[in-house]
Amino acid sequence: MKFNVKLFNSVTVEPIEVQNINGNVIEIYYLDDSPFFELYSSKANFVIWSSNGSIYRLFIERTFYAVQSKNYSPEINEIWVDVYSKMSAISKKVTTISTIVFAGVCALALFLGLTFLKEYMIWLLIGVLLTLMVSSSVQQNYLRKKVGVARIDAYNRLKSILGEDGYKEMVDQTEEHYKEFFHITDETLEVDQDENGKTEVIENVEVLEISSEEEVKVPENIETTPSTVVATEEEVVSNDTPPVQEEVKKVVKRTPKPKKEVTEEDSSKNE
Repeated sequence: MKFNVKLFNSVTVEPIEVQNINGNVIEIYYLDDSPFFELYSSKANFVIWSSNGSIYRLFIERTFYAVQSKNYSPEINEIWVDVYSKMSAISKKVTTISTIVFAGVCALALFLGLTFLKEYMIWLLIGVLLTLMVSSSVQQNYLRKKVGVARIDAYNRLKSILGEDGYKEMVDQTEEHYKEFFHITDETLEVDQDENGKTEVIENVEVLEISSEEEVKVPENIETTPSTVVATEEEVVSNDTPPVQEEVKKVVKRTPKPKKEVTEEDSSKNE
């Protein structure tokens, strides 16, 4: 299964760690060593998986890895390798079935158009296109549901390994890293409480909303645009996010720009 191939091929340095999990090779790199570092980190994506079809490369932001390295051990990475393997098998099966069905529809439309329904050829072609669009939509929805089921299972396995306290510690460390990375302080945030007493950040800064039902999209200029005809495993799987980002609901994307101080030189220029 290939996904995030451009990121995979973007590094020339040696990996900081190599793991062998059930015959699968996982090479771990600092995301900082990739030319795509700013594109990913600016959207709070500090952990990115990639593969060329035979080897996995896991990219992790340097300071994040310093704190979270224990949470990317072979035992834990095995969970995500299993997810990608399952989704690859499901995607190939669905793609094969969709291809066969679409080929059959095309053959039937061509036969009818050349024999009994020549005057309706244009409508037959429109019907084929509609069938293609509906098939693609159904296929993508099916794969997304399967991804959701696989990820829920992965989170349960992760929590069973780390324990509730270990999982909470990982979430808290991740949230603290986001604040440090984007230079978020108490002065940049205003805190309010809703009617239930739940603390909510009323932002002076732009935030990236993340929920368990949404996928964080990789910037379009990093990967090739997914096919609109067939939903590939790259389209559905490669946008998978680290489990910690499911817990951190609001991720600070950027801090407000500080006001520029007016100097004597600026004042004289204005005059």
